[in-house]
Amino acid sequence: MRATLGVFLCVLSASVVHLFFSSPAYADIVLTDARGDTRNTAPGGDFYRQDAFDITELRIAEKGADVLVTATFAARVPLRHNVRLSRETTATLFPMNIEIYIDQKPLIGFTRTLPGRRVEIARESAWDVALVLTPQPREFAGELRRIDAELADRTHFAAKPRVRGRTVSGRFPRARIGELTPHMGFVVLVTPAAFRSTFQLFGEHLLFIADVRARATSCSLESPDSTGCAFGGCKPCGDHPRVIDAIVAKDANELELFGAYSRGRFVNVPARVPKPPAPKLRSQQPPIEL
Repeated sequence: MRATLGVFLCVLSASVVHLFFSSPAYADIVLTDARGDTRNTAPGGDFYRQDAFDITELRIAEKGADVLVTATFAARVPLRHNVRLSRETTATLFPMNIEIYIDQKPLIGFTRTLPGRRVEIARESAWDVALVLTPQPREFAGELRRIDAELADRTHFAAKPRVRGRTVSGRFPRARIGELTPHMGFVVLVTPAAFRSTFQLFGEHLLFIADVRARATSCSLESPDSTGCAFGGCKPCGDHPRVIDAIVAKDANELELFGAYSRGRFVNVPARVPKPPAPKLRSQQPPIEL
Protein backbone atom coordinates (compact mmCIF):
# COMPACT_ATOMS: atom_id res chain seq x y z
CA MET A 1 0.00 0.00 0.00
CA ARG A 2 2.77 2.40 0.98
CA ALA A 3 4.69 1.56 -2.21
CA THR A 4 1.56 2.12 -4.32
CA LEU A 5 0.96 5.50 -2.65
CA GLY A 6 4.57 6.48 -3.26
CA VAL A 7 4.32 5.65 -6.95
CA PHE A 8 1.06 7.62 -7.20
CA LEU A 9 2.62 10.71 -5.60
CA CYS A 10 5.63 10.50 -7.88
CA VAL A 11 3.42 10.32 -10.97
CA LEU A 12 1.26 13.19 -9.70
CA SER A 13 4.30 15.37 -8.98
CA ALA A 14 5.74 14.65 -12.42
CA SER A 15 2.44 15.55 -14.05
CA VAL A 16 2.24 18.88 -12.19
CA VAL A 17 5.84 19.74 -13.11
CA HIS A 18 5.16 18.82 -16.73
CA LEU A 19 2.06 21.01 -16.89
CA PHE A 20 3.85 23.93 -15.24
CA PHE A 21 6.91 23.91 -17.45
CA SER A 22 5.38 22.71 -20.69
CA SER A 23 2.48 25.18 -20.87
CA PRO A 24 3.29 26.79 -24.20
CA ALA A 25 3.52 30.55 -24.43
CA TYR A 26 0.98 31.94 -26.83
CA ALA A 27 2.36 32.76 -30.26
CA ASP A 28 3.11 36.37 -30.99
CA ILE A 29 0.04 38.35 -31.98
CA VAL A 30 0.92 40.43 -35.04
CA LEU A 31 -1.30 43.15 -36.53
CA THR A 32 -0.20 44.84 -39.74
CA ASP A 33 -1.30 48.02 -41.48
CA ALA A 34 -0.66 49.39 -44.95
CA ARG A 35 1.99 52.05 -45.41
CA GLY A 36 1.05 55.48 -46.66
CA ASP A 37 -2.57 55.42 -45.47
CA THR A 38 -2.35 58.45 -43.17
CA ARG A 39 -3.89 61.78 -44.13
CA ASN A 40 -3.67 63.81 -40.94
CA THR A 41 -0.52 65.04 -39.29
CA ALA A 42 0.52 66.20 -35.84
CA PRO A 43 1.07 69.76 -34.62
CA GLY A 44 4.65 70.84 -35.09
CA GLY A 45 4.71 71.67 -38.77
CA ASP A 46 7.61 70.22 -40.70
CA PHE A 47 9.40 68.95 -37.60
CA TYR A 48 7.70 65.57 -37.99
CA ARG A 49 7.84 63.39 -41.07
CA GLN A 50 4.33 62.32 -41.97
CA ASP A 51 5.30 58.66 -42.16
CA ALA A 52 6.78 58.80 -38.64
CA PHE A 53 3.20 58.39 -37.37
CA ASP A 54 2.32 55.74 -39.97
CA ILE A 55 2.09 52.48 -38.00
CA THR A 56 2.90 49.38 -40.05
CA GLU A 57 2.92 46.65 -37.39
CA LEU A 58 1.94 45.99 -33.80
CA ARG A 59 3.40 42.89 -32.16
CA ILE A 60 2.37 41.45 -28.78
CA ALA A 61 4.73 38.83 -27.35
CA GLU A 62 4.97 36.97 -24.07
CA LYS A 63 8.24 37.59 -22.24
CA GLY A 64 8.26 35.65 -18.98
CA ALA A 65 5.93 37.39 -16.53
CA ASP A 66 5.47 40.32 -18.93
CA VAL A 67 3.80 41.10 -22.20
CA LEU A 68 6.03 43.01 -24.62
CA VAL A 69 4.23 45.33 -27.04
CA THR A 70 6.19 46.71 -29.99
CA ALA A 71 4.82 49.25 -32.47
CA THR A 72 6.72 49.68 -35.74
CA PHE A 73 6.34 52.79 -37.91
CA ALA A 74 7.15 53.55 -41.54
CA ALA A 75 9.94 55.95 -40.56
CA ARG A 76 12.26 56.55 -37.65
CA VAL A 77 10.36 57.67 -34.55
CA PRO A 78 11.17 61.35 -33.99
CA LEU A 79 12.15 62.69 -30.58
CA ARG A 80 11.47 66.10 -29.10
CA HIS A 81 14.46 67.29 -27.12
CA ASN A 82 14.47 69.77 -24.27
CA VAL A 83 10.75 69.47 -23.56
CA ARG A 84 10.25 71.60 -20.45
CA LEU A 85 8.48 69.68 -17.71
CA SER A 86 9.12 72.18 -14.96
CA ARG A 87 11.09 75.38 -14.57
CA GLU A 88 14.16 73.30 -13.72
CA THR A 89 13.58 70.08 -15.69
CA THR A 90 13.63 69.16 -19.37
CA ALA A 91 13.28 65.79 -21.08
CA THR A 92 13.51 64.04 -24.44
CA LEU A 93 10.13 62.53 -25.40
CA PHE A 94 8.58 60.73 -28.36
CA PRO A 95 5.54 62.53 -29.82
CA MET A 96 2.76 59.94 -29.99
CA ASN A 97 0.45 57.76 -27.95
CA ILE A 98 -0.09 54.17 -29.07
CA GLU A 99 -3.36 52.88 -27.62
CA ILE A 100 -4.41 49.23 -27.90
CA TYR A 101 -8.01 48.39 -26.99
CA ILE A 102 -8.57 44.64 -26.54
CA ASP A 103 -11.91 42.83 -26.61
CA GLN A 104 -11.29 39.79 -24.39
CA LYS A 105 -14.88 38.85 -23.48
CA PRO A 106 -17.95 38.94 -25.75
CA LEU A 107 -20.99 41.06 -24.93
CA ILE A 108 -19.38 43.14 -22.19
CA GLY A 109 -16.94 46.04 -22.05
CA PHE A 110 -16.42 49.70 -22.91
CA THR A 111 -17.29 51.37 -26.19
CA ARG A 112 -15.83 54.76 -25.26
CA THR A 113 -12.09 55.30 -25.67
CA LEU A 114 -9.74 57.45 -23.62
CA PRO A 115 -11.00 61.03 -23.23
CA GLY A 116 -10.38 63.40 -26.12
CA ARG A 117 -9.94 60.83 -28.88
CA ARG A 118 -13.38 61.40 -30.41
CA VAL A 119 -13.56 57.72 -31.29
CA GLU A 120 -15.95 54.99 -30.17
CA ILE A 121 -15.38 51.25 -30.43
CA ALA A 122 -18.12 49.29 -32.20
CA ARG A 123 -20.54 47.64 -29.77
CA GLU A 124 -19.66 44.15 -30.96
CA SER A 125 -15.97 44.96 -30.23
CA ALA A 126 -16.45 46.52 -26.78
CA TRP A 127 -13.08 46.40 -25.03
CA ASP A 128 -12.07 44.95 -21.66
CA VAL A 129 -8.45 46.06 -21.29
CA ALA A 130 -6.37 48.83 -22.85
CA LEU A 131 -2.57 49.00 -23.17
CA VAL A 132 -0.94 52.39 -23.71
CA LEU A 133 2.54 53.42 -24.81
CA THR A 134 2.91 57.12 -24.06
CA PRO A 135 5.85 59.45 -23.35
CA GLN A 136 4.57 60.45 -19.88
CA PRO A 137 2.94 57.30 -18.47
CA ARG A 138 2.90 58.22 -14.79
CA GLU A 139 1.32 61.60 -15.39
CA PHE A 140 -1.16 60.20 -17.93
CA ALA A 141 -2.23 57.41 -15.57
CA GLY A 142 -2.73 59.82 -12.70
CA GLU A 143 -4.81 62.23 -14.74
CA LEU A 144 -6.96 59.44 -16.17
CA ARG A 145 -7.60 58.18 -12.63
CA ARG A 146 -8.81 61.65 -11.66
CA ILE A 147 -11.07 62.02 -14.71
CA ASP A 148 -12.46 58.52 -15.27
CA ALA A 149 -11.74 55.90 -12.60
CA GLU A 150 -13.66 53.21 -14.49
CA LEU A 151 -11.43 53.48 -17.54
CA ALA A 152 -8.35 53.83 -15.34
CA ASP A 153 -9.07 50.45 -13.73
CA ARG A 154 -8.91 48.75 -17.15
CA THR A 155 -6.08 50.80 -18.69
CA HIS A 156 -2.43 49.86 -18.26
CA PHE A 157 0.60 51.98 -19.11
CA ALA A 158 4.10 50.78 -19.97
CA ALA A 159 6.19 52.30 -17.17
CA LYS A 160 9.37 52.70 -19.25
CA PRO A 161 8.59 52.80 -22.97
CA ARG A 162 11.61 52.45 -25.21
CA VAL A 163 12.28 54.06 -28.59
CA ARG A 164 14.67 52.39 -31.00
CA GLY A 165 14.79 53.35 -34.67
CA ARG A 166 11.31 52.85 -36.12
CA THR A 167 9.89 51.16 -33.00
CA VAL A 168 8.31 52.08 -29.68
CA SER A 169 8.04 49.23 -27.18
CA GLY A 170 7.00 48.65 -23.61
CA ARG A 171 6.31 45.89 -21.08
CA PHE A 172 3.11 45.20 -19.19
CA PRO A 173 2.64 42.73 -16.28
CA ARG A 174 0.88 39.71 -17.76
CA ALA A 175 -0.91 38.94 -14.48
CA ARG A 176 -2.81 42.23 -14.65
CA ILE A 177 -3.77 41.91 -18.29
CA GLY A 178 -5.10 38.38 -18.38
CA GLU A 179 -5.17 36.03 -21.33
CA LEU A 180 -4.35 37.31 -24.78
CA THR A 181 -5.05 35.26 -27.89
CA PRO A 182 -5.32 36.00 -31.63
CA HIS A 183 -9.03 35.15 -31.41
CA MET A 184 -9.68 38.39 -29.54
CA GLY A 185 -10.46 41.80 -31.05
CA PHE A 186 -7.88 44.59 -31.25
CA VAL A 187 -8.17 48.29 -32.10
CA VAL A 188 -4.96 50.34 -32.27
CA LEU A 189 -5.02 54.14 -32.35
CA VAL A 190 -1.99 56.37 -32.95
CA THR A 191 -2.65 59.83 -31.55
CA PRO A 192 -0.39 62.90 -31.27
CA ALA A 193 0.86 63.35 -27.72
CA ALA A 194 0.56 66.59 -25.80
CA PHE A 195 3.33 66.98 -23.25
CA ARG A 196 2.42 68.06 -19.75
CA SER A 197 4.50 70.27 -17.48
CA THR A 198 4.00 71.21 -13.86
CA PHE A 199 2.81 74.67 -14.84
CA GLN A 200 0.30 73.65 -17.51
CA LEU A 201 -3.25 72.42 -17.12
CA PHE A 202 -5.06 70.28 -19.66
CA GLY A 203 -8.80 70.11 -19.89
CA GLU A 204 -10.66 66.83 -19.77
CA HIS A 205 -11.15 66.90 -23.54
CA LEU A 206 -7.40 67.04 -24.23
CA LEU A 207 -6.01 64.25 -22.03
CA PHE A 208 -2.36 64.12 -23.12
CA ILE A 209 -3.45 64.39 -26.73
CA ALA A 210 -2.83 67.15 -29.27
CA ASP A 211 -5.16 68.14 -32.04
CA VAL A 212 -4.52 67.01 -35.58
CA ARG A 213 -4.52 69.00 -38.77
CA ALA A 214 -5.10 67.96 -42.35
CA ARG A 215 -2.16 67.56 -44.69
CA ALA A 216 -1.96 70.32 -47.23
CA THR A 217 -2.77 67.92 -50.05
CA SER A 218 -5.80 66.42 -48.36
CA CYS A 219 -8.30 68.97 -49.62
CA SER A 220 -8.81 70.88 -52.82
CA LEU A 221 -8.22 74.62 -52.58
CA GLU A 222 -11.46 75.07 -54.50
CA SER A 223 -13.42 73.20 -51.83
CA PRO A 224 -15.46 75.36 -49.45
CA ASP A 225 -14.34 73.00 -46.67
CA SER A 226 -10.66 73.00 -47.60
CA THR A 227 -9.63 73.27 -43.95
CA GLY A 228 -11.22 69.90 -43.23
CA CYS A 229 -9.62 67.36 -40.94
CA ALA A 230 -11.09 64.07 -42.15
CA PHE A 231 -8.77 61.21 -43.10
CA GLY A 232 -10.10 60.98 -46.61
CA GLY A 233 -11.92 64.20 -47.41
CA CYS A 234 -12.64 67.82 -46.70
CA LYS A 235 -15.31 67.70 -44.05
CA PRO A 236 -15.41 70.48 -41.45
CA CYS A 237 -13.22 69.96 -38.42
CA GLY A 238 -15.91 69.83 -35.73
CA ASP A 239 -15.68 66.61 -33.72
CA HIS A 240 -13.15 65.06 -36.10
CA PRO A 241 -11.16 62.17 -34.56
CA ARG A 242 -7.80 63.10 -33.09
CA VAL A 243 -6.19 60.08 -34.74
CA ILE A 244 -3.35 59.99 -37.25
CA ASP A 245 -3.29 56.27 -38.01
CA ALA A 246 -5.03 53.14 -36.78
CA ILE A 247 -5.33 49.38 -37.04
CA VAL A 248 -8.95 48.27 -37.23
CA ALA A 249 -11.00 45.49 -38.84
CA LYS A 250 -9.25 44.01 -41.87
CA ASP A 251 -12.08 44.74 -44.27
CA ALA A 252 -12.63 48.34 -43.11
CA ASN A 253 -11.60 51.30 -45.26
CA GLU A 254 -9.77 53.60 -42.85
CA LEU A 255 -10.28 56.70 -44.94
CA GLU A 256 -14.03 56.18 -45.04
CA LEU A 257 -14.24 54.94 -41.46
CA PHE A 258 -12.49 57.91 -39.87
CA GLY A 259 -14.27 60.34 -42.16
CA ALA A 260 -17.70 59.17 -40.98
CA TYR A 261 -18.15 61.71 -38.20
CA SER A 262 -20.38 64.71 -37.73
CA ARG A 263 -20.89 67.28 -35.02
CA GLY A 264 -21.99 65.45 -31.91
CA ARG A 265 -21.29 62.01 -33.41
CA PHE A 266 -17.89 60.36 -33.15
CA VAL A 267 -16.53 57.75 -35.53
CA ASN A 268 -17.31 54.14 -34.67
CA VAL A 269 -14.57 51.60 -35.36
CA PRO A 270 -14.66 47.75 -35.41
CA ALA A 271 -11.83 45.61 -34.03
CA ARG A 272 -9.32 43.49 -35.92
CA VAL A 273 -9.50 39.78 -35.06
CA PRO A 274 -6.20 38.24 -36.25
CA LYS A 275 -7.53 34.68 -36.21
CA PRO A 276 -11.34 34.54 -36.05
CA PRO A 277 -12.71 31.55 -34.12
CA ALA A 278 -14.94 29.01 -35.79
CA PRO A 279 -18.50 30.33 -36.26
CA LYS A 280 -20.90 29.49 -33.45
CA LEU A 281 -24.32 30.60 -32.32
CA ARG A 282 -24.25 33.49 -29.91
CA SER A 283 -26.74 35.86 -28.39
CA GLN A 284 -27.45 39.05 -30.28
CA GLN A 285 -27.73 40.92 -27.03
CA PRO A 286 -25.62 44.12 -27.20
CA PRO A 287 -22.62 44.40 -24.85
CA ILE A 288 -23.02 45.95 -21.45
CA GLU A 289 -21.34 49.34 -21.14
CA LEU A 290 -19.35 49.32 -17.92
